Amino acid sequence: MNENLNEISDKEDRCEKVILKLGGTIEEINALIQKSEIPKQYSEIFTKYSEIADVSIEALKRATFLLWFSRLEPFFITGMNLESQITQIKKIISFLDERIHKNKLDDEFIVMLNHYSKWDFLFSDFSEFHHFSSFIEQNKFLEIGNQRINDIENRGEMGRYWKSYKTCS
Repeated sequence: MNENLNEISDKEDRCEKVILKLGGTIEEINALIQKSEIPKQYSEIFTKYSEIADVSIEALKRATFLLWFSRLEPFFITGMNLESQITQIKKIISFLDERIHKNKLDDEFIVMLNHYSKWDFLFSDFSEFHHFSSFIEQNKFLEIGNQRINDIENRGEMGRYWKSYKTCS
């Protein structure tokens, strides 16, 4: 039985809280994270989201965010190393590719993907997913303007990111 989104989000929250409490140099923080269970827990969180992403657009949004965030930000900030999970990563990109092809993205997800597209190089290794690659290429210079992400509470790190983005923009 799959965990529900709230249970997965709670695990995500606990991981992030541990990382935010760490202090020291970048090297010291990296070492502390490596010695902890955090990278393994994030891998499990990402896997759980990917297991339900075909039936839950919210899980797909969260998995996509974690993938983007883990590739964008350094390990000492995220505690994530998802690159070994190529099967789950390709599964997520495949679901995105299919949704883009079938025009099954909601407005919120389009805003999110437009934003992530600014860092198109993070997704350059997915060229076999033509609809996804085309979307990224076409939207990398698009500004999201006053389009916003709504209802961002209780949505894991994705929600906190968009809340901070909303506050800063």
